[in-house]
Amino acid sequence: MFHRPSDAIPDGRMMTFAGPDVVLADAALPYRRIPVFDFSPIDMMGTPWGYTPFHDCLALQYAINSTLSTVITNQAALGVQNVWVPAGSNLTWKEIVGGLNLVEGGTQPPQALNLLNTKEETFKLFELINKLMELTSGINPVVRGDPAASLKSGSALALVQAQAVQFSSMIQASYVHFMEQAATEVLHQYQDHADLAHTMTITGIGNRQYTKSFTKKDIQKVDRVIINMGNPLSATVAGRYNIAELMAQMKLVTSPEQLDMVLTTGRLEPVTKNPRDEMMNIEAENERLLNSQPVNGALFDNHPLHIRENSSVLNSPEARENPKVVQLVTQHVLEHMNLWAQATQQAPAVLAAKNIPPCPQPPPPPGMPQQGPQQPSGGTQSLPPGPNPGGPPEGPKQPQQPSQPKNPQTGERAPLPANATPPIDLE
Repeated sequence: MFHRPSDAIPDGRMMTFAGPDVVLADAALPYRRIPVFDFSPIDMMGTPWGYTPFHDCLALQYAINSTLSTVITNQAALGVQNVWVPAGSNLTWKEIVGGLNLVEGGTQPPQALNLLNTKEETFKLFELINKLMELTSGINPVVRGDPAASLKSGSALALVQAQAVQFSSMIQASYVHFMEQAATEVLHQYQDHADLAHTMTITGIGNRQYTKSFTKKDIQKVDRVIINMGNPLSATVAGRYNIAELMAQMKLVTSPEQLDMVLTTGRLEPVTKNPRDEMMNIEAENERLLNSQPVNGALFDNHPLHIRENSSVLNSPEARENPKVVQLVTQHVLEHMNLWAQATQQAPAVLAAKNIPPCPQPPPPPGMPQQGPQQPSGGTQSLPPGPNPGGPPEGPKQPQQPSQPKNPQTGERAPLPANATPPIDLE
């Protein structure tokens, strides 16, 4: 008997008894809550009972049992061959060599009675009840391993099987809730009573297993256990095939080992680990930027992705009204631009291996002439004829003033102003 803590019983109560006058144990409740957990898809209002859609299949199952019972009873009772003969025929039989029987007498031959015929409507009723149970339970022929002839592609099979999995989502949700409650209570027991060190096996990053010892002091900050369900399609052969086909079309699968891992186990970590980790890092950066905390980039980041996602922090008026956030986002985006250009020059092979395009060259500043196409090294270039063909190359020409006017009386030109460029004789 369990009693939860209340005003009447502050510490709760747990009692073990064998009868009204035979109490084996009686003490305070040693648990944070009564360690009894229910597992039902839906609770029936006003009752302690649960409800599942499979309850609706009970009447249909009774109908199937009755139909099969009729057929089997008929076969069992009348399965032995019966022979009908007219009255007064005085038939006799003799056994001859080889197990043959010889029938003599009478004026009419004996006739076999066929009492095993079952009406066709009986079997049609059986098929109808099966279809009704299929609709009620959500267990379609694909799940049973007998798909229809019209379902030939892996995508169609995966869709039909996913519908069956989705139908049982209430049961899965209830099971996850039940397991979370039980696991959380186990955690609380360790937090309250694990005075000695306990050793457990942990599966960590990359599914690597290792053992670790702990006491209740090491897990006091853990609040509860949360269970995340995986993709139900990855648990089916048709679903794994469909996922692998989509990933191959999108060129996400880059090696036969990754494809074999997806088809064999349904695990997507070999394909999605790097993109998922990158997105998680970007989300953590965006959270720090929103909190006015600086972040740093790395040389081999996916810089186009970081620039696009980090700049989205400023997609709200609240962020743009915070000068500190605007400054940090701008600095971080410019840092990725510089690192992108640096990686393009120093490690283009790494960018190609990660399917990152090279950094585009920025346009020249306003007022600067754009560079024309360069001549290949070792080639010859025909220069236009100039005033000094074959001589040393001339430097860049500076803009010059036109010639000063001449004095008509003396024929001399007017003096140049101070710091003026020598004029060009237009004559």
